[in-house]
Amino acid sequence: MRLDAEAKERIRRSYYLEHKSMRQIAREEGYSRPTIEKAIANQTPPPYSLTRPKPAPIFGPYKERVEALLHQNEQMPRKQRYTVHRIFEVIRDEGMSLYGPSIEEVVITAFFDAIRPAQLDALSALLIQRAKEEERLVQHHHDQVRRATYEAHLARRRYEAVDPDNRLVAASLERGWEEKLLAQRQAEEEAERFQQRPIFPTLAPELRQQLEQIGPALPALWTSGKISNEHKKRLLRSLISRVIATKIAVDLIEIKIVWVSGHFSLVQVIPPIHRQTDASNYQELIARIDLLTKQGLTDPEIAAQLSREGFHTARRGAVTVATIHKLRSRDDQVSASVLHQHRKVAMVNGYWTIPGLTRELGVGDNWLYSRIRQGRFSEADIQQLPNYRVYLIRNDPVLVERLRAEAVTSRRYDTTRKQSHS
Repeated sequence: MRLDAEAKERIRRSYYLEHKSMRQIAREEGYSRPTIEKAIANQTPPPYSLTRPKPAPIFGPYKERVEALLHQNEQMPRKQRYTVHRIFEVIRDEGMSLYGPSIEEVVITAFFDAIRPAQLDALSALLIQRAKEEERLVQHHHDQVRRATYEAHLARRRYEAVDPDNRLVAASLERGWEEKLLAQRQAEEEAERFQQRPIFPTLAPELRQQLEQIGPALPALWTSGKISNEHKKRLLRSLISRVIATKIAVDLIEIKIVWVSGHFSLVQVIPPIHRQTDASNYQELIARIDLLTKQGLTDPEIAAQLSREGFHTARRGAVTVATIHKLRSRDDQVSASVLHQHRKVAMVNGYWTIPGLTRELGVGDNWLYSRIRQGRFSEADIQQLPNYRVYLIRNDPVLVERLRAEAVTSRRYDTTRKQSHS
């Protein structure tokens, strides 16, 4: 049993200065004999200290830099010192991110969902159920203390009624009394700890009515600037008990929203990071880009497909065409060099490229692609680069003259159309 410093000092004073017996001290203080012996023998315990620092998965990487800024702050004139907001701006400009806005948006969105009528009905039912459970626990602790007090009183009466000359029976009854005193003290401490628990939150009818009334218009009011930050905090705390953020990976944070009912919601947030190479699925992203390119998809189609699969860039929630170009150039993928090669040259290995032949004929590239789709070329006249949507046209003078004649006589061809300069 844990004793506070005041109780230990009182027991030591009774034993060393007033020369009382342990049996008398136990009777007066209401503690068991072993507890009295420990209080007399042990000195005041040292204060609690951490064996290792607490983990800081989000702030940890920035702690050293912030401490350096604070140390620098002490050397600066008072009016030039950094404020908390200024320190945040400094580390943000250096490429660091504390992901505050993303987490805040997730919590606010969850709050808006919770104030819908159906969710408020479910919350009220949970709070009523929890209130009944709290009443049952209060009665349980009360019954435990009453039972332990009665048993300790009964053990004391048995001990005081025994003949002192019967030492074996007296010793047995004394041990039994001490055990009952210990059980009584434990029951009282458990009841006291239960009473000191955080105040149980409730959803008052007035508050529920207000939430139902402002619920549909609250999202617009939230962003209009008509609600102060203090009022926003009060609204959030009316339904949310606490929010716990856990950094699972460099680009993934798990948000645990604990509601006043005791239930919680788990949401994952993808925060912005400094470099794409730091992403947890970077190698998988590179492999998917190469595979989709070999399957014949264009860059916009690849970007859309990767976004549907859940891939994202360092600072956006979706993959863009520009990101695909950068990753190809950085990773030296063969697909990028092959595609660019055929965009820049007129002929490759005795075959016309699409840009080269369109410039030769004076037509647009869509005119040539339409004839490829219509099947106007034989298999011997056209060749497709393996795994890529790149066509090569055989350099046959007869074929080229036929295409030139079709370009001139085709009524669907617009001679004022802008030519391809790919």
